[in-house]
Amino acid sequence: MSVQQSKNTWFFALVESRDGPEEDGHFKYMLEEGTTFKTDFIGTSEEGCRTWAREQMQRVNTIDTELISIADRRTMIDHTILLQFFNDDWNDLEFDGYGQLPAEKKKKKKWYSFRIKYKDSFNVYAALTQGVFDLVYPTYFGRKDELTDNEGIFNVDKAEELCIEQ
Repeated sequence: MSVQQSKNTWFFALVESRDGPEEDGHFKYMLEEGTTFKTDFIGTSEEGCRTWAREQMQRVNTIDTELISIADRRTMIDHTILLQFFNDDWNDLEFDGYGQLPAEKKKKKKWYSFRIKYKDSFNVYAALTQGVFDLVYPTYFGRKDELTDNEGIFNVDKAEELCIEQ
């Protein structure tokens, strides 16, 4: 049951400069057809993007504190992005059959990465930030390996089915 994002709805901000958003405090959210886009982040590692995001989150209130997305070399080829979810300060959440999730004990303030099809980004965002922990965490964190194919792409449609079946 995927929710399709409207063509006129923006979801991600486009980051051009390491200095942060433009003078008005806002990032661009769309490009007009035929417009070129330049960014200081070409060739930046996942860790470099994460570090920049955490620093900027302290300064700019328009940056989500839990999620960032990275368009990388693969994005143009297979229309996937790396969705990065930040575990800021979860309590020790225990789930029947899975134990503590995410499984890494004592790993507060950690990033979790999901390579997903861009079209599924809103659904993952909604699940991880607004979903019912008892359904979402066992699926997204407890079954992540099972739901990730041999190309490293997390199957969001299957994850949604599993959440509904529980």
